[in-house]
Amino acid sequence: MIDFTLARKHMVDGQIRPSDITLYPVIKALLDTPREAFVPRDKKAIAYADQNIDLGNNRTLLAPRTIGRMLEGANIQPTDMVLCIGANLGYVPAVISRLSQVVICVESDESFASVAEQTLSEQGQDNCVVHVGDLAMGEGDHAPYDVVLINGAIEILPDILMSQVKDHGKIIAIRKHDGRSQISVGIKSGDRIAWDDQHNAFAPVLPGFEVVPTFVF
Repeated sequence: MIDFTLARKHMVDGQIRPSDITLYPVIKALLDTPREAFVPRDKKAIAYADQNIDLGNNRTLLAPRTIGRMLEGANIQPTDMVLCIGANLGYVPAVISRLSQVVICVESDESFASVAEQTLSEQGQDNCVVHVGDLAMGEGDHAPYDVVLINGAIEILPDILMSQVKDHGKIIAIRKHDGRSQISVGIKSGDRIAWDDQHNAFAPVLPGFEVVPTFVF
């Protein structure tokens, strides 16, 4: 029988703190959120491993240190309204919910959204709302957001999603560009995003965030 509470502590001590993740609210949120509750039954034994976990349907639960670094860069405040693109099975929204006032999640896979909603409810994360829809369209009804966290990799950022960020708000994503794949923090100013590439990280590109090949005749 795995002691998941001890596994969480080892994750924080062995993966999070050595990665220069120092914000106490982020560390506490990771310690308080049972990662094993948000993975398929056959993956629970590796819930706290230092690796991405394949959830199927080309979707991934990001490695703990990757999530920690994204949240460190986001520096979410207790009064923030956050948009999480790609709820998956609910883990990242659950962690964000401990840092923010409200987190609105968008999930395109109806089965994932259903599991996420149920598990978040079971965990008492009542400041999370799961919306089924196109990831690249975001969720405009509650915009603008203080922070938009894209739970996966992107090659492009759709204009409609950028429009849902407050001026001087943040976008956090794993950007694939110029042959690199890095956690990036973007600050919106007017109609532009100033990106700061921070750490190498890998994840599959989320649907709707791919560069579409163009053909020249």
